[in-house]
Amino acid sequence: MKVRINQAIELKEVPNRVHELLMGFLTETEKLSSIANDGLITAQIDSDSPMKYRLLLSIMEEYKEAMGVAEQSLIDIQSILEGYVGIIEAPTAPLPEPAQPQPQPASGQANAD
Repeated sequence: MKVRINQAIELKEVPNRVHELLMGFLTETEKLSSIANDGLITAQIDSDSPMKYRLLLSIMEEYKEAMGVAEQSLIDIQSILEGYVGIIEAPTAPLPEPAQPQPQPASGQANAD
């Protein structure tokens, strides 16, 4: 079972983190390619044995699982990038004016409130 963990990083670290995630995604896509290649090799075996087709079914199931992992990685990367772009494109708001101290009534004067 997978769990989602949220963690805070400095804004300036986001590009490096996205790069790391994309490298992980590349590894996942290489695994997909390898599994697909296994399927092609198995399909080319000159046999009508049920074992061949059971193996192909197993390979396809493995491929589906690997695709799910790759898809979740893309969803995570896309979400991070959308948030990052939103932050860096947001107009910078001026800093609020510091609060002015309210004049205190002179001692001996009644408060009108």
